[in-house]
Amino acid sequence: SGVPYVLINRKLARAAHHVVFDNFAAAESATEHVLALGHQRVAHLAGHTAGYNGKRRLAGYRSALEAAGLQPDAALVVEAGYTFEGGLLGMRQLLALPEPPTAVVAATVLSAAGALKALHDARVRVPGQVSVIAIHDVPMAEMLHPALTTVRLPLRQMGQLAAEGLIDLIEGRRQAVEHTLSPEQVVPRASTARRR
Repeated sequence: SGVPYVLINRKLARAAHHVVFDNFAAAESATEHVLALGHQRVAHLAGHTAGYNGKRRLAGYRSALEAAGLQPDAALVVEAGYTFEGGLLGMRQLLALPEPPTAVVAATVLSAAGALKALHDARVRVPGQVSVIAIHDVPMAEMLHPALTTVRLPLRQMGQLAAEGLIDLIEGRRQAVEHTLSPEQVVPRASTARRR
């Protein structure tokens, strides 16, 4: 229709204008964090793996495992989406495995919150028995019990680049807006610890 647009944290083959996070690097950093703490049985509560973000986060998780010499185990990947309920049900599925994980990388804080609830209900200690880390860092992460370790993403920069890019498109100063932003840092909190 000719209406200027910029997609935020979405990348589609037919849509040129976007500002996205490096979802691969974010998941890779989260996985590397728990691997560095001595965890080898690391699960992933994945987002929607048919979508761009979910695919890239799953690939980053697998890449970190392979770099550490670990073979990714399909049983340790559960598509939980981006909801509390998905994380709750996904974590219950992981706990039912003959050999449950000792660490979980969640695609989002909401699914990590669901995982924490499932672990609490099963009387599994966090981080004593299972460490949990999530991609994204929102105020809610500090309000959970235990406070959630996260990978912080540059939200303010994303919003600024998207707004500036859209104004440039409207005013004819640019033909395309394409940015991929790196994760800022892992924010260690009480939900992750060295494997005992």
